[in-house]
Amino acid sequence: MLRSKAAEQQLKLDEAVKLLRGNGYQVIPPELPPEYYVDNSFAPVELAQRWSCCTRTVYRLINEGKLKAFRVGTCLRVPYKEVLSYESGQPSLS
Repeated sequence: MLRSKAAEQQLKLDEAVKLLRGNGYQVIPPELPPEYYVDNSFAPVELAQRWSCCTRTVYRLINEGKLKAFRVGTCLRVPYKEVLSYESGQPSLS
């Protein structure tokens, strides 16, 4: 079975991650480039992982109006630009 070079590298990476997790290490995925998120939004749980905090902290920030969010059905989403604004300490643009 022939595999591309990228597929081979991903397989090696997956095996390394399994080995690290098996030995009790926490594996944090690499940060995606900003252009990936420009038209996207974050769920509160994704922000909690990004900021290494509790999900309740993210919900509290939303409820206090410090972080703007919108709903998609019953799910909350925080726009990428809002996250950047909050992380930089500047007031929200929206």
